[in-house]
Order: sequence, then C-alpha cells, then structure tokens
Amino acid sequence: MSDSFYKQPNRFSSRQNKRKRRSQKIKMLCVLLFVLFAISFLLFTIWKVSSDFRKSGDMQTADAASSMAPAEIEIAGQEEEDTSLFTVCIDAGHGGKDIGCDSKGRIEKDDTLKLAKALSDALSERQIRVVMTREDDSFLYLSQRCKAATDAGARYLLSLHRNKGKGNGAEAWINSRASEETTSLASNILTSLEKVGISRNRGIKQGSYNSDEEDYYITANAEMPACILELGFINDSDDNRLYDSNLTDYANAIADAVMTTYEGYKDQETSTNTIPVAVPDQNGMQITNAVIENIETLDTECIGYGQGVNVDEENRPVTSVQYEEKYKDYHAHFVNMDTPLTDDGAKKIYLTIDEGYEYGTTASMLDTLQEKGVKATFFVTLPYAQSEPDLIHRMISEGHVIGNHSTTHPSAGLPSQDIETQKNEILQTDAYVKEQYGYSMYLFRFPAGKFSEQSLAIVNNCNYESIFWSFAHLDYDVDNQPDQAESLQKMISRLHPGAIYLLHGQSATNAAVLGDFIDQARELGYEFCLIEPDVQ
Repeated sequence: MSDSFYKQPNRFSSRQNKRKRRSQKIKMLCVLLFVLFAISFLLFTIWKVSSDFRKSGDMQTADAASSMAPAEIEIAGQEEEDTSLFTVCIDAGHGGKDIGCDSKGRIEKDDTLKLAKALSDALSERQIRVVMTREDDSFLYLSQRCKAATDAGARYLLSLHRNKGKGNGAEAWINSRASEETTSLASNILTSLEKVGISRNRGIKQGSYNSDEEDYYITANAEMPACILELGFINDSDDNRLYDSNLTDYANAIADAVMTTYEGYKDQETSTNTIPVAVPDQNGMQITNAVIENIETLDTECIGYGQGVNVDEENRPVTSVQYEEKYKDYHAHFVNMDTPLTDDGAKKIYLTIDEGYEYGTTASMLDTLQEKGVKATFFVTLPYAQSEPDLIHRMISEGHVIGNHSTTHPSAGLPSQDIETQKNEILQTDAYVKEQYGYSMYLFRFPAGKFSEQSLAIVNNCNYESIFWSFAHLDYDVDNQPDQAESLQKMISRLHPGAIYLLHGQSATNAAVLGDFIDQARELGYEFCLIEPDVQ
C-alpha cells in the first residue's frame, strides 16, 4: 500500500471521538444539574428550618402572653377611668381664613391659640377635662364652636380673643341676660388676671359693642356659662409685652378662677348661661292655611323656575303671570297681580334678598335700605341664622321681614327629598328662628327655585306661603360679579307692577347699585312694599 493510504482520515475513529465528546458533555450537564438541585435543596432546607423556628418562636410568644397575666390584656382593653371634676371648652378665637385682628404682622388667631394651649395645660393640671374647639390653624363657624362645647357636656365655655383700637387692658363679654354663675365666672377671671398683671381691668360687658341687648353669637347660643375674654389690645405695645411675658401666668390665673367659680356653684344641678325668660314674638304674624290632603299623591316632578324673557303688555314676565294663576291654590306667588297699586296710586314692587352665607355686603345693603326708608324681605338659611345673629337682629329691629330659605339649601331642590325631609327643611329653620329671635316666619323661598306640586303643598301645610320672583339676574357668584352699570340698567328696564325682585345678599354689585335702583324706581312711579300674607 502506498504512503498516501495511511495519510487518509480514519472515519471510524472520528465518529468514536464525537460520541465520546457528546457523552462527556451529557455527564457534565448531569453533574451541573445535580449540583444545582443539591444547592436548591440545601437552601430550601435552611429556609424551612428557619421558618419552623420562627413559627415556634411566635407560638411561644403567644403562649407566654396568654399565660403571663390575663389581667394585663383586660386592662389594655378598658377605657381609662375619667377622674376629672368637670369639663371646660376652650375656644381659640378665629383661625384659618379668619385671622381676627392684626397689627404690624401680629395676628390674633395665633395669639389666641398659644394661650388656649397654655390654658389647656393649666386646667388639666387641676384635674379639669379640656375640650379644644381647635388645636391648629383651622377655620370654624361660630355654630361649630358652640356645638363642640355642647357635645362635650362642658360646664363652661371660654372664648379667647385680642382687642384692637383705642384703649388697653382686658375685658369679659357675657350674655345680656347672664345667669349668676356666668357673671361670677367673668368676674373671677378678671380679678385673677388683675392680680397677675394686666394694664387695665376694663370690666364685665354685656351684649355687644352695637347694643347692650344684642349678644355675640357665642354668648347668645352657648348652653353653659360662657365668656368672651378680650385679653389686651393687639395694637398696644404694653399689652403685647404683658401678654407674651405672662402667658403661662394668665393661663394659671384663668384656671384658678374657673376652679373658684366651680367650687361656688358645683352643688347646683344645672348650670345655665342665661336667666330663662319667655321671648315674645317680635312680629306677631301667624297664618293658618287650609290643609291640603293626600299630598303623597301629588305630582313630584321637579320644576326649575325662571321668569324667562318674554313679557306681556305691562312688562310682566309671561311665565310669572302664568304660574301665579296656575299655583294660586297653594299660596305660591310669582308676581302680584291682584293689588298692584298703593293707596297713593304708586305701582307696588317687592324687594327680596336671599341670604345663604355672609360675604360682608349685607350690612351695606341694610345701611342703604335704612337711608332710603325701604323695607325688604330677607330669606335666610339655618346656617345663616346661626352664624349671623347681629345681622338678623338688625333686620328685625329695623322692620324688615325674615323669610325661610330652608335648612340645608339642597342644590337638587326640595323635590329630590322625601316628604318628611322636606318638612324638616322648613320646620328646623322655623323652630330655630322662633326660639333664638322670638320671630315667627311665614314666607318661604325654594332653594334654587326648584319645586314640585307636592313640595308646594308641603310648604302650604307648614303654614307658609311660597314666594318666587319676577326679576332675578346672575348676581350670586362672588368671583364673577356682573357689571354695575349694566345690572342697574337691567333692573330698571324690567320694572313692572307687582314685581318681586330677587337679589342675593353676597353680591357686591347689588350693594353698590341698590341706592340708585331705589331712587330711579321711585322716579318712575314705583314704591317698595313689604310682602304680606296672601299677596296676590
């Protein structure tokens, strides 16, 4: 054989090598898988043992807790026994968007909160339970402050404030009909503060700055002895110096006075803010409507009222005229059609003002009405009646009529509620105004002008008359007030005999043009009258 024969590749040997290499790879892979499996098994075993150990430890802890002392668990679940003598509600005046008085960067709401916290500590040290109306920079309505004291069953309510203006010193405001204990509380506090150091004891004051008989909301509505404490003038440097240096001493002095007062009256079964007296009815107006039977069968469809733009030959909105006729049996009125003239021949018009919340413009409108000798009807909601006693008292004392504008002013309208809820919307506000102001209301305005046949019957059966309007304009959005000149022109151009004007009390535009509107309407032969029962 030739040498070239031996130089040819050996195919059989090559195949063997390949099989050998493949076998080795498989073995290596098996070994690798076995190693991975072993590692995984080892890790699992470690985790399992650790887990069992933790579980064992947890069970031991639980067993230990159950065998330690059942009494400890029972004690943890018990309420701590209240060993306090009585409760005092501390009201840090103002807060949030209501800053109170300010002077050179010093703000009343901050000062009152500092003293409130110090007073809370001082009362707590004397085993007196404390309820704070606010513990931070929060805004609260006056009604919420009184409610906090009532809900807590407080023996006393102390509302902390700073003064501003010409003067100095501390003073205490109480109800114009304050009970003996209320007067004693105020006197003890001022005497105690005087011993600590105040620039001047300005004494006890009753009522309010405006009137000796018109109380501030807190002192008028608190169910327990209540004082408004004006602790120095925020614009007086000496009062501020004393306030800052004596803050803790002031707190202790007030706390001592509270204890002294309580010790003198603790044997009395009840603790009242005022001397109970019968409040006379300030308007004497009572109406008795014929009861509408089977109101549950009446139409509940919600009607969104608006006077529209179409008018008749007397410039009266056609819709108002039609609705006046359609719903007359329900004592509902949209425009005065039956007696549109006064005895002097002037054309009657009626001014009504809706009050859902105060925006600082109602007092100006009252000033204008007083200046012009015009009486109006103010429709108030329950929150407004609760938060604005000074304005309500002024409306009544100046001869205006107070009307009912519901309790919650539901945006969906009264027809969205069941019969009992609708009654409550009327009667809750009625009861509050009667109790707090001695005033009987008889006119009702539907929130958002939304009503139904059934709702009209409900108002009727509550001995109210429903008063709508024949003029209204977009005046209620305080952030988008209409142009004053355009509004005045619109109000004049839509004058008509028997017109019922609806204005909103929060409107700066209305406040600005009201005087000119009255003057120009009178020049055109119109006179402003008050709505009376059965105005048709």
